[in-house]
Amino acid sequence: MAQSQCIRIPLNAEHAEAFIAWLRSLEPRRDELRALLAKEGMLAELVLLEEGPAGAAIILYTRAEDLASANAAYLASEHPIDREMRDWQARALRIAEAKLLDVVFEHGVPG
Repeated sequence: MAQSQCIRIPLNAEHAEAFIAWLRSLEPRRDELRALLAKEGMLAELVLLEEGPAGAAIILYTRAEDLASANAAYLASEHPIDREMRDWQARALRIAEAKLLDVVFEHGVPG
């Protein structure tokens, strides 16, 4: 059975706009990104932007047959998108303040 998780991660204000712009710039590389995620064992990934008085945060939803294995594959990957993402993670995401959210309901259509 597939596993999923949803995490809220605050953004560093000085890098938030550039990070979101970089994420948006991946749209033309959608096919490349799909192939990369599939290779790493990911079934779905969704990034939402939350903006509020305390600053911006992303809500990251991921789904994989094995989340730990997919994360290990991402961390070991030398693909340019993964290397760029790890660089952005170090600069733009306040990982220490990340909060795991409860996925209350999830439903998908097979295939």
